[in-house]
Amino acid sequence: MAMARRIEEPVRVALRRGGTEPAAFTWGERLYAVECVEACWKEVGPWWDGEGERTFFRVTARHCAPSLSPASGVYELRFDHASERWWLHEVVD
Repeated sequence: MAMARRIEEPVRVALRRGGTEPAAFTWGERLYAVECVEACWKEVGPWWDGEGERTFFRVTARHCAPSLSPASGVYELRFDHASERWWLHEVVD
């Protein structure tokens, strides 16, 4: 059974042409190519906590370094609309 690990670290995201879905992301110094967007949803946090609107993307992505295994993994990326920042929310093991 797959388990999700909460990460909550900032990432840099390159969007697909049209600017609506992630094409790749950089976590630390590692670049990941998005192979498939499995799901996309929006959440609105409590206004009193200042959370605001967030868009989540569950993606299948693979590490782009030739020296590492080309195996794909499942990642949840989050875009915070108020701060206009991307986060790696979870990694599914």
